[in-house]
Amino acid sequence: MAEQEHAHHSTISTVRHEHTEEESALRTVYYPITPGYEEEETELFFPHELLKFGIIILLIVGILTFFASMVPLPVGDPADPLRTPPGIEPEWYFLSVYQLLKYVPRWLGVGFSFIVFPALLFAVPFFWGPVRRVSWGWPALKVIVAIGVFVSALLSIMGLLGFE
Repeated sequence: MAEQEHAHHSTISTVRHEHTEEESALRTVYYPITPGYEEEETELFFPHELLKFGIIILLIVGILTFFASMVPLPVGDPADPLRTPPGIEPEWYFLSVYQLLKYVPRWLGVGFSFIVFPALLFAVPFFWGPVRRVSWGWPALKVIVAIGVFVSALLSIMGLLGFE
């Protein structure tokens, strides 16, 4: 029983804190049972520790960024953007455009694939009603779409098979 009271009293320390010379307050401070803990100076996590570790992390990232940009590792020969290495091909939905760019001049392939075709797709809803009202409009639209699907599928298959 005496040991339990002693253990209990070792965790509680009574400290006399003087506010002014005339009045004094009694404060109870709880410490864990660690020898020497009472004398150890404590500091708050926020902002002291957070600021300290933030500065350390920023310094390390800054040093790594400096070395990565000033002393880059050699990665090999420079790439030729006009020549695709063997075995590399685009995703299936870009195969027709990839193959089209092999057969037509670059300005025509890029102009059609990335400027004219998206503009036509954007314009379809505006011309859908007038085209369907004309007697030959609906069959003509079906033929144009069928030709586009056929050419796109043909170019995709040729790109998949590796035609140059």
